[in-house]
Amino acid sequence: MWFMNPRIKGTCYDFIVDGNQIEFFDCSNNTYVKKNLIDNMQKLESLLGLNYITDRVFSSIAKYNNKVIFAPGTENRLLIYDEIEKRTEEIVLDEKKISSVENKYKFCKSIVWDEKVYLFPHSAVAIVIVDLKTYQIDYIEDWYKKAGLEQGKWAFCKVGYHMCEFCYLPFTYQNKVMWFNLKTAEYQILEVPGYDGGFTCMGSDGDDIWLAACFQPNVYRWNREANNVERFILNPTIHTEKGYSDIFIKGDYMILCPGRGKEIWLWNKKNRLLERKIDLPTKNNVYEKKVYFSHIILLDEQYLFGYSCEMGMFLKICIDTGEVFEYEINYSEEDKFDIINRIFQDKCIDNICVENPILDLKFFVEKVKRTYS
Repeated sequence: MWFMNPRIKGTCYDFIVDGNQIEFFDCSNNTYVKKNLIDNMQKLESLLGLNYITDRVFSSIAKYNNKVIFAPGTENRLLIYDEIEKRTEEIVLDEKKISSVENKYKFCKSIVWDEKVYLFPHSAVAIVIVDLKTYQIDYIEDWYKKAGLEQGKWAFCKVGYHMCEFCYLPFTYQNKVMWFNLKTAEYQILEVPGYDGGFTCMGSDGDDIWLAACFQPNVYRWNREANNVERFILNPTIHTEKGYSDIFIKGDYMILCPGRGKEIWLWNKKNRLLERKIDLPTKNNVYEKKVYFSHIILLDEQYLFGYSCEMGMFLKICIDTGEVFEYEINYSEEDKFDIINRIFQDKCIDNICVENPILDLKFFVEKVKRTYS
């Protein structure tokens, strides 16, 4: 039976911006892709030796010299792709040391620092450090019990704030933040006073840490030196189902990106007013005309750049003017045939029967013709 898969053309949970080029792992089609932001041309860089299609096999991407590192989502291995030699290596992780729940999204982010890659957990119970020269693997496991996490609970949605060798990770279901030193692999688990929930994201303006409450439209200012917390209940008309996915600090403003919503807001930290909003495009949106960014960054202090899961495209948003530039995931016909050919080789009837805007009935029929004519 041939049926329509409602998923969009591709899925991206992480990306690298290098000048006018973005690099990403398409989780819907298990491909390493490069896209030029000037002419919107896209190149299928590698199939990475993967002969199957399943969502979130690898969820995070990082670079080290000429190597691209793909951190596991549902997998128990790290993939390293050599861009010069065009070959892929894998590093298998110890399943018993990293997994609390089978087949869950294991890691939320990978960071390369000083010839090592650090994998920070989503549902995994260990922070993993891999030496990129020797491939030695170290596991930090004691943090899980120290944080008092329940078995199978998400630890972090994302790395909230990263500056030099220090990074902060807000806990999703607890009023805690992890401080981690990438140089020494030392960490502290800090408790945020006066609040008993979790956080989706965070930012910092130097003096204060700003935290967005999980599944609420509230933002908390935490002054670590005085160890006090102030809550700001923002305009309820901008309430989103998931609170805020990301916050960025730009001068006197905090930029609030929706967990799932129709606009981005600029909140003035001085007068504590929501002063301006940026309307997000809603065309081709499969989720009630609302946008969710699986990953978004502040680019050159002038733009927000992110991937909208519901729209199936990258968005580049000018903060000053509100202008939005759209970049779709658009494979060439030959790239599509390469993807389909891999599915035929896999001989998996579930994959052969799944249709989406890339692998549609037209290409299935054409592939059959090419294969058997």
